[in-house]
Amino acid sequence: MTHPQRLAIIAMRVAPLLLALACTWRLLIEPGTIGHLNDGLVPPHSFMLADVLRSCVYAWEKHYLGGLMAMKLTTIVPVSFYTVFGLAGLDGHWATKIPLVVVIWTSIWAMASFCRWFVREHVDSRGAGPLAIEAVALASGIIYGVSPFMFSSVVTGSFVQYATFPVLPPMLRMLLELADGRPATSRVILLALCFSLVVASVQNYFIMWGFAAVVALVRFSWRMLVACAATAALTCLLNSYSFLPLLLTPGGLGGSISGMDYAAQAAGIVRHSQDLYLTMLGAGWKHRDLYMRAVPFEGIPFVIAALVPLVGVVAGLVRWRGELSRYERLFVVLWVLSVGVAAAGKGPFAALMLWGYEHIGATHIYRSPQRLMLLPTLGFCIVFAAVGVRFVARVPRQALWASALIGFAVLRGIAFYSGDLGTWRLAEAQDHSAVANYRVPPEYGCDLAASIADERAGRVLFVPVSHSPLYLETEYQIRSQGGDPTFQSSPRPAAYAFPFHPAYPWLAPLMRGFYECDPRSAAMLAGQFSAASVIVRRDLEDHSGRKGVWLENDERLFAELPEMASFERLSAGRYSERYDVADYMPMVRSFAAGMRVEPAPVPPAVQAAASGAPSGPSSVGFLLAAIGISALLARSGAVGVAVRVVRAVYRYVPDPVLALAWLGLGGLTFVPAIICAQTNIPWWDDPWSDLTFLRPFYDAFNWGGVAAAIALWHIGRFLNRMRGERRGGGWAALDTPMRFFLCCGAAFSVALPLSVLLDPVLHGRLFVVGGGCLIYYLVAAALGMAVFPAVERAADAAWADRTRAESASASLSVADS
Repeated sequence: MTHPQRLAIIAMRVAPLLLALACTWRLLIEPGTIGHLNDGLVPPHSFMLADVLRSCVYAWEKHYLGGLMAMKLTTIVPVSFYTVFGLAGLDGHWATKIPLVVVIWTSIWAMASFCRWFVREHVDSRGAGPLAIEAVALASGIIYGVSPFMFSSVVTGSFVQYATFPVLPPMLRMLLELADGRPATSRVILLALCFSLVVASVQNYFIMWGFAAVVALVRFSWRMLVACAATAALTCLLNSYSFLPLLLTPGGLGGSISGMDYAAQAAGIVRHSQDLYLTMLGAGWKHRDLYMRAVPFEGIPFVIAALVPLVGVVAGLVRWRGELSRYERLFVVLWVLSVGVAAAGKGPFAALMLWGYEHIGATHIYRSPQRLMLLPTLGFCIVFAAVGVRFVARVPRQALWASALIGFAVLRGIAFYSGDLGTWRLAEAQDHSAVANYRVPPEYGCDLAASIADERAGRVLFVPVSHSPLYLETEYQIRSQGGDPTFQSSPRPAAYAFPFHPAYPWLAPLMRGFYECDPRSAAMLAGQFSAASVIVRRDLEDHSGRKGVWLENDERLFAELPEMASFERLSAGRYSERYDVADYMPMVRSFAAGMRVEPAPVPPAVQAAASGAPSGPSSVGFLLAAIGISALLARSGAVGVAVRVVRAVYRYVPDPVLALAWLGLGGLTFVPAIICAQTNIPWWDDPWSDLTFLRPFYDAFNWGGVAAAIALWHIGRFLNRMRGERRGGGWAALDTPMRFFLCCGAAFSVALPLSVLLDPVLHGRLFVVGGGCLIYYLVAAALGMAVFPAVERAADAAWADRTRAESASASLSVADS
């Protein structure tokens, strides 16, 4: 390697840090704390940070009237990551911005390192020099580290989510190395440590365990199975401090699941799902896309930078379909499927996912569908690296094309480069979706310090009483809406009851009376809360169900509160006032523990299960029976019927071609279902109650489509074996359903514009939705046609090897005899 090449590689190794600084430069030079949006709850003061660090090791929660919150024990590691700054006397400016720079930097570096290893180990990179491999790996790392998913996670304050991003690529590498038979002891220990870091984000935790299960089934061996079991056991041991309280605490994990109304949760999935055309570009985030709003020029630069690599990846997979290794095919299939899965209630698997949300409690870990966007984000980075290195290896001017790939990757992260997470562009949307680099007003800071110095056995009542208020625009903050970190991180117990708290039904009327300046309600509320002091803020509004009452009475409350006999005003500023409560009940450990709690309503799905009634479509049994029969016919080795079933499901059901055949066979009711899903209308309920009769047919066609595709596959293989042919059996059998699917896709693209003309309520949005769905189906079909022959050749080669081994064994037996 020449000296200029070494310098270029060093520059590319340093580039992730420089890019992370470019993404946060404005935030770093401006004072303030990142927060005031959704889950952004990092406190602004050093004494608050230190108190959060000290209290996060206990399941006891002093706020919210006192009680047990075992779930917070799982967040000790990421919370310690930013609260440790408080022990050093640093405030929220450093606690929110330094970890952000570190996470972006290490995320780019981790994915680049994984892709560099993956290309060298599992990709045919002949002709690509070390410089080209380094450039492609860096481009993949940039796509991951400054992805729209990372942007939206940071903006919405999901620190426990995005803090785990740097850990995921090394976990992928260790799982693949275990599957390849590498030494297991050190990797099992490292994997258990990584899972212990990721457990704070329960969604990412189960995604990684799902990938481990897929790898274990694809490369099945007893050694791999033992390694996964050892990893799980060690992970449970390392996290027993959080797992045991979570499982054993009354009303903990089991109580929250058993008291959940699955049907009500599922009804909101369609409304909050991201659009399919955005998930293909990797930019979806619930029903509103924060990243696209933050991109200048109406998002056009990002669309270009995302669409060109997407088309190139698809074209490359079609061109080099015969060269894909086993793991490359695995990631291609997972990427294609994850795009549809991430769309949740608005994607091609909407019927299956909604059924799961209605009947399977574990699926509600992803009741916020945007958490599923991690799947296509991870998958695309790896597939991009595999295709990109082949492309660079075959073009004459490798340095130029490698630089172009890095350029497209950098351009994808254009919303980051404002340096403030697109704050002002998001603020212009007037939907409270911008993250604030806020500061605490001086008078409010003094009131907080005075309440902490108060040694009486009482809580602090913050008014307005809202756990997620609307922040008004002042010189210290922008207009936004989210959790209040000064309230939820106060060293003194803060008085508030969540809407899901057992005491909430009794306290809600008192809160309303407090807003209406009812002296009796005000005194009772302070007494029930054991409030020794009250802090009233003028720079925010109640954003809960009492918003109207607050807006109607806020000025009256500010004027009459000092006149109430039960309250003595101690300080008054422009944005904050502090009152002392004359008579209050001394604080007890848990106010809710002494109250009668009504039993939570039992969800319909739980009632059906308890009564023995069927909880899902009858076609599910037919599907499972078909999969079981297929597993018995599959050539999967003598490792037991259970392993055969699972491997058959992996081999046949998730294949892109079979998935498309499944959708094609469900085309009869596909159009009305998608129309209703994209317009947020549950098509089996009002106002389209006349479509209720279609649901059994829709379920039967969707579930039966899987079984029919599997049956066609086996029939085709059987007929070709009877004719003595060794290849192409399944493909010939799938020719007819694939053509039928394409006809359904064409009919779908025609039906959407017609539905707009026939029903003006649907508007022209369906043109965009229909185009996105059709593009996804065609892309998946192209990838299926590319991957399927390679899979068939690999299966035939394995069969030939097995036949030769059996023949050799028989020959040796004959010779010995």
